Amino acid sequence: FSIDLGLRYRALAERDVQVDLAYTSRQSLHDDSLDDFNFTSQEFGVDARKRVDLAGRDVALGLRYDLLGGFLESDLFSFSNRFTASADTRLSPRTRTVVANRFTVSDFGPDGSNPPQTSRDGVYNDLALSQYFYTDDFLRYLFFRQEYNAAGTKGGNFDRRGFTTRIGAHSPLLWRTDADVSTGFVYNAYPHFSSLSSLDTARRRDTNWDVAASLTHHLTPQVDVRLQYRWVNALNRNDLFEYDRHVVGMHLLFSQAF
Repeated sequence: FSIDLGLRYRALAERDVQVDLAYTSRQSLHDDSLDDFNFTSQEFGVDARKRVDLAGRDVALGLRYDLLGGFLESDLFSFSNRFTASADTRLSPRTRTVVANRFTVSDFGPDGSNPPQTSRDGVYNDLALSQYFYTDDFLRYLFFRQEYNAAGTKGGNFDRRGFTTRIGAHSPLLWRTDADVSTGFVYNAYPHFSSLSSLDTARRRDTNWDVAASLTHHLTPQVDVRLQYRWVNALNRNDLFEYDRHVVGMHLLFSQAF
């Protein structure tokens, strides 16, 4: 089971500038035979956005910093600094275009049995372009997102180059309920991968498909309930990394302006 808690506070709200403070906590709960793998994540963020005029067009520039700590039971598992820069604009009245770059510096503590191969410490970078297409009433939209993903790590097994493609749609239904559906494809190559198992020495190359769907019911203007399902089909040249995964969840969303 996984439990997530997210809080956001608007610390500054002016005509063209907004600054939010964010806190997110995540906790996994395994059964007794796997309780050593219970994971806790604590995240603190500052999210600043400023509207500017570029060549006669409104552009929302964003800069966010996140401090992330991960713990297995009470032991520190990972410590990361993440920086996200973005630009959000409309190229036509019923479209929206977002360009973002996320840069993360991570330290995962112990480097494993063979640090030159098993250390995950390093830098991770994701460059993304998202395009939205809205209907006349702006209640429905299609979106397309393309990402370039890269990691440069101390350990060769976690150096990777790849991309993520995702398409999806949003639409209101009856009885104050919205529906979201999307599908995505992730490809990652690990050019310096070397298996530590003598059972399977093939190089690692991920090709993952997933399908996601959710229903969000608006109980009140401040409270929403969301049911979601996600299926992941992970294929790999190295059989040790192949799996199917089904994720079912419920979110309780509360928002209140002060």
